[in-house]
Amino acid sequence: MFGSPLAVRGLVVVACFAVLLSACKKEEAAYVAPPPPQVTVAMPLVKDITQYRDFTGRTEAIESVEIRARVRGFLEKPQFTDGADVKAGQVLYRIDPREYEAALAGAEAALEAATASRNLAEATWKRMDQAAQKGALSKLDAIEAKAKLEVSEAQINTVLAMVEEAKLNLGYTTIKSPIDGRIGRTLVTEGNLVGQGETTLLTTVVRQDPLYAYFSISERMLLEIIARRDPVRKYKSLADVPPGERLQMLIQLANGAAYPHPGSLDYSDNTIDPATGIMRLRVVVPNPELKIFPGLFVRVRAPYETKGAILVPGVALQRDLAGYFLMTVDEEDTVVRAKVTPGGRIGDLRVIEEGITADQRVIVNGLLRVRPGIKVEVTAPEKPTPDQPADEGE
Repeated sequence: MFGSPLAVRGLVVVACFAVLLSACKKEEAAYVAPPPPQVTVAMPLVKDITQYRDFTGRTEAIESVEIRARVRGFLEKPQFTDGADVKAGQVLYRIDPREYEAALAGAEAALEAATASRNLAEATWKRMDQAAQKGALSKLDAIEAKAKLEVSEAQINTVLAMVEEAKLNLGYTTIKSPIDGRIGRTLVTEGNLVGQGETTLLTTVVRQDPLYAYFSISERMLLEIIARRDPVRKYKSLADVPPGERLQMLIQLANGAAYPHPGSLDYSDNTIDPATGIMRLRVVVPNPELKIFPGLFVRVRAPYETKGAILVPGVALQRDLAGYFLMTVDEEDTVVRAKVTPGGRIGDLRVIEEGITADQRVIVNGLLRVRPGIKVEVTAPEKPTPDQPADEGE
């Protein structure tokens, strides 16, 4: 039926070849899984660190005095240069004193007259009292003489008060600085009538060394600070803390420059503002070179210590809509996503406050090739090393 034996053998060979070819094609089409991605991991570093909380604040003068005219009169030429530094007791203004010199002279003259009247009343009373004791004069006349003496003495006290008032008013015509500080511009020039019906504002003097820096903290932050505080407090309030033991606060200027003189925390409000949920605190800032001024925006940096902080390389920290997270590797080399709460920066490292432990391996290289649940090929873990002592928080 198939012809010669040679033809049969050829058909068999062809069939075998076809079977082998089909098997090879099936083998070529089979899926081969790729090797697991290679990643580099790092073990968290555990150490005691000092971090900083940053707060926005504004400087204020410790002493600020409004210089006002307390008596009426025409202003003479100011005795200072606008914007200059002045000393306590330095004369700043003079008001025409002639009216008050005349008032003082009149009061002193009235005092002399009242004194003469008292002396006469005293002599009259003594004479009449002696006569009444001898029976040469009625006792009623002596009593009347004694009453006139007492009236004269009361008049002297009234005139003495007038003299003191006149002296005060005359003294008010010379206006001096009550504090050391820097004076502003004069608001009233020579020849103007001041003190007419009100205490006219002439200028202001502010003390610039040291300054206050006021800042606010939220009630959530306040509760966190209270939780970190030692259970046994040495002082009941900031006012009780001696200056040498007060918490030192760093100051950063609006341009980002660090101010060279740290301040010391010396005051906090006794209540939280219920409208805003914040508490106001104050820092005393030395200003010997007068580099900063009242009303300046500053950033107050408060240090706080963390024992046994966990630090990881900053490149490992990622963020998405769900928040911050790290990619870690478990004992079976499987990738696990760990949701974390980051803290401040320490050089190239980042503090992790919650979410991982010190024995977890954190992926630092190869993050783009991994996703939770896949196997990875892990290189030897490394210990991160901080390259500077401390930096700002998030």
